[in-house]
Amino acid sequence: MLEMMTGLRVLDPNRPPSQQNLVDWARPSLTDIKKLKGIMDLQLEQHYPSQGVIKAGELIRKCLDVNPNHRPSMEKVVASLEEINAIRMKPKRLKINNGNLMSLHHEQRYGDHRRENCHRSPLHAKQRVGV
Repeated sequence: MLEMMTGLRVLDPNRPPSQQNLVDWARPSLTDIKKLKGIMDLQLEQHYPSQGVIKAGELIRKCLDVNPNHRPSMEKVVASLEEINAIRMKPKRLKINNGNLMSLHHEQRYGDHRRENCHRSPLHAKQRVGV
């Protein structure tokens, strides 16, 4: 789940030494929404609900607890994931475009503002160029 949120592999010797182990590097960010948003995969282009990010960070933190007895059961993990999935994105603000009102989310999602080379995962970059 942490790999999906960040777009990074768990172990990557190509990253700086302090960031080579994704779990160790990301763990301090899981309890702070600003820090958590800072490690999110840029390919997501902020198309996710903030409340979902908070809940996912909490779930990841619980699953990574050093004491196995404190980790959630798979039943609780599934229930948390279903709860996260039910969270809907709220439009950030309304914008007038050619006389039509639309949310900023709609324009970002369907406009020409997609970034092609923003993904941080070296694996994804290799797949994109056909290596």
